[in-house]
Amino acid sequence: MPRNDYTPIGDERPSNGASTPPSPHQSRRVPGSTPRVVIPQAFICCITSEIMSDPVVTNDGQTYERTAIEV
Repeated sequence: MPRNDYTPIGDERPSNGASTPPSPHQSRRVPGSTPRVVIPQAFICCITSEIMSDPVVTNDGQTYERTAIEV
């Protein structure tokens, strides 16, 4: 039987005490680990390669960090 290292957030156990698999829409974490966040590529400026904090869209539809394209 595989060991379940995930700790569900919230009460997901039925009243009889049996455990059920967590919903894929609920947050899970591995105890003792640092949470990992996946940043969508669309949030990364292709010039600076950093997460955009002040994104702007140019006439051609590309999004950049404002400080990377202002002169």
